[in-house]
Amino acid sequence: MSVLTLPVTEGIVIPSSTAELLGCPPGGWVEIEVRPLPSPEELRNKALHYAARRLGDAVFPGEPIWTGDGWRLPLRVRHHEGTFGQILLSREGEVVEERTTSRKELVEALDAEGPDPAPAQ
Repeated sequence: MSVLTLPVTEGIVIPSSTAELLGCPPGGWVEIEVRPLPSPEELRNKALHYAARRLGDAVFPGEPIWTGDGWRLPLRVRHHEGTFGQILLSREGEVVEERTTSRKELVEALDAEGPDPAPAQ
């Protein structure tokens, strides 16, 4: 069975080219099981909780990005520009630790940036 993940915009539409790639010829029948995925807010909350527990309270996730097999949330650090890693979540919203930036990797990325910038006044 193939799994297809699609955004819901004006309904659920499976393009004919995608259906054919999945082995569904025009005029054929398919059975579709619909399972809602976590909302962006739920994903950010899960990532924020993980970051606070494992990476420190100055670390926060950016917006979730669909990667084809789950979600990637870039990691940002208070008083720093840019991203310094990522939290990867499964399609159900569970943290995939082996593909998520560790505390050590985060510190190395911050060290590579140079000295801490002065906090905004």
